[in-house]
Amino acid sequence: MKRLMGIASMAAFCAASAYAGLLPAAADLPKQFDDIQTGTGTDWVDKYILAPQTTTADARCGDDVIGEVSVEWATFTGHFPGDPANSSGGMLVRGGFKFKNNFKIKKGHKMAWVQAYKETGGAATHTIDTSTNPPFYPQHTVPGYDVGYFDGPVDAFANAVVPTAIDFETALVCWDEKKPKDLFAIGSWLWGYTIDKPNKTIPFGYNLIFSPPLTGKLKDPFVAEFGPAGTRDKGWTLTEGCDDCFEPVPEPATLLAMGSGLALMALRRRKSSK
Repeated sequence: MKRLMGIASMAAFCAASAYAGLLPAAADLPKQFDDIQTGTGTDWVDKYILAPQTTTADARCGDDVIGEVSVEWATFTGHFPGDPANSSGGMLVRGGFKFKNNFKIKKGHKMAWVQAYKETGGAATHTIDTSTNPPFYPQHTVPGYDVGYFDGPVDAFANAVVPTAIDFETALVCWDEKKPKDLFAIGSWLWGYTIDKPNKTIPFGYNLIFSPPLTGKLKDPFVAEFGPAGTRDKGWTLTEGCDDCFEPVPEPATLLAMGSGLALMALRRRKSSK
């Protein structure tokens, strides 16, 4: 399986496409491989099995809605450069998290994604989806989002070992920079697709709404790879919740009232000192 995660300029792609979101309109197919990354390249996407869809849900910290997680997604068939048309298939997902106007990340805290990848059939791989020792999924800049997200898994049907299904769990996490290995998972979403190798198509895809709690699809490999006896690094924790990562942003009227009150207090102090 190949991954399309090195996005140099998603803004360039969106500007080049007639479709104002993740994917081009059907009339623009086939599109370019590098159009999805940089705006130039060779033909890649031949057909979208599922028309582009959007999945959106609130992100909560306790009783507070701190923001929104929204992703566009679609399954497709296509081909790598030099290969026949419709010789590969996969799924594109793009979007991320954006704050509501009345919340922000607290100073000294950070946010990122942690993602688990699981194959059914094929090599039966089940792992945390990262190429580095920290368990974070690669960070992408996506216009309009405070924590951007992009993934584009794709398999060539002619490969000797091809899974029958690929599933992901993607969690939004935050942490205090003073305790950088103690991660808190605000919620996650499940997504994936099935692969019909003989018929060279992607018959099914799904993308569920962002919500707590986490499932074993993410928690089990996280503990195995990054927990107390981790195979990739040790000492990381992943706790459901949001800890003390966020704080409210005062409304403009509140700030104005506070400013007026402070000015009045200062005026009274000046008068009383005379």
